[in-house]
Amino acid sequence: MGDQFPIAHEALPEAAFAHVRRVVAARAADAEDCRRLLDSLGLLDAGGPGPG
Repeated sequence: MGDQFPIAHEALPEAAFAHVRRVVAARAADAEDCRRLLDSLGLLDAGGPGPG
């Protein structure tokens, strides 16, 4: 997906982190699209999408 622009999870309040993940999930075409989007944003946990 090109260059990644990682966002340090530690830099975001937990509520903001969860909100961003919900927004991405709501706009993703399917589960794989959601994973790719979260990964490209540096928000994909090692085990998958994670909580939120």
